[in-house]
Amino acid sequence: MGGKVNTIEHILSRSVRNRETGCLIYTGAVNEKGYPMISSQGKMRRANRLVYKMWYGAVPEGCDVDHTCYNRRCIERTHLRPLTHKANVIRTKRYEILRDVRLQTLLAVYPQLEFIPVTITSTDLSAIWGCQSSKVSKILQTMTDAYPAEFFWRPLRKGRQGRKPALFEVQIGSSLVEKLLKEDERSETPIEHIMTLVA
Repeated sequence: MGGKVNTIEHILSRSVRNRETGCLIYTGAVNEKGYPMISSQGKMRRANRLVYKMWYGAVPEGCDVDHTCYNRRCIERTHLRPLTHKANVIRTKRYEILRDVRLQTLLAVYPQLEFIPVTITSTDLSAIWGCQSSKVSKILQTMTDAYPAEFFWRPLRKGRQGRKPALFEVQIGSSLVEKLLKEDERSETPIEHIMTLVA
C-alpha cells in the first residue's frame, strides 16, 4: 500500500511568504543541511525537488534544483530552477563571495586586466589569493565557468618545482569589473574581513 501523497495545497498551507524577498518559506522539518523535507509516497524528499516536480514536471536528469534566492527553505516555484550539479556548486553563495573577493584583489594588483591580457605566474596568483600554487589553474577554470563571457585565461607554460612556476595569461571583461565595483560599493563588510569569513 502506497504512502501518503502530499498535495501542493497542503505544502503551501505549511508555508509563509516573506514580503521583502518573495520567498515562500516552508515551516516543516529540515535535514542536517537546512533543506526542508516533505513526506511523499512513504519517503522523505527535499521540498525544493518535490515542489519543482509538482509545478514543472520531472527534474532534468543530472540536475539539482537550485534556489535563485539562495534560501534553502524557500519553495517559491519562480525561485526554483534546474542546474547541473557543477553549476549549482559554482553558484553557492560562499563560493560566489570568495570568487568576487579574489577577482577584486586581483584587480587591485593588476588594474590593467580590464584592458589587456596580463601574464601572471602561479606563484603570484597563489600569493594574491592565499591558496596553493597547485590549485591556481582549477580556480581560473572555475572563474571561467562562473563568468564565461567575462573572465578569460589560458596557460602559457606548465609549472615546475623551483624557479619556473606555471605561467598564465589572464583578462577580465569590463562588464565584470563594473559588476565587482558595484558589489564592493554595496558591501557592508570590508574586503580584508571577507577573506577570513570564506577561507
